Amino acid sequence: MLHGRMKMGPRFFQTIMGQRFIEGTVPAVLTQIKRLNDNLERLNENLERSFEEKSDTQQDKGDE
Repeated sequence: MLHGRMKMGPRFFQTIMGQRFIEGTVPAVLTQIKRLNDNLERLNENLERSFEEKSDTQQDKGDE
C-alpha cells in the first residue's frame, strides 16, 4: 500500500481477458441480440397476419 492506497494493476480492458471480452464476446453477444430481434420481428409479423386471417374468416362466416 502506498500512502493508504492499494497499488492498482492494469485495468480490465488492458488485460488479455479484457481484450478477448471486448473484441470477441461483446460482438458475439450483439450479433445474437440482433438475431433475436430479427426473429421476434418475424414472429410478430406472423402473429399479426394470423390474427388478421382469423378476423377475416370470422367476418366471412358472419356474412353467410
